[in-house]
Amino acid sequence: MIGMLAALGHALWLAFAMFWAILWPLILGFTVSAVIQGLVSKQQMARVLGDDRPLTLAKACGLGAAWAARRRIGARVEGGLCRSRPRR
Repeated sequence: MIGMLAALGHALWLAFAMFWAILWPLILGFTVSAVIQGLVSKQQMARVLGDDRPLTLAKACGLGAAWAARRRIGARVEGGLCRSRPRR
């Protein structure tokens, strides 16, 4: 019974730790998105991405891919800086 309670406590702790680790990037991402939406007008976005031609869709895909790649690189750098090194 004690072992099961310890396992349950450990599982709850891991769930909380994952929630906490995911919460801050989500908050940061939504904050950056809100700032961009606040700073960039609809007219500016319509001028850059105003129609549904293939070139416009390619621009949107390229901008989205660049944004995603920047986020992945940032996550890898952060993970590399925060990860403890194994002892030999």
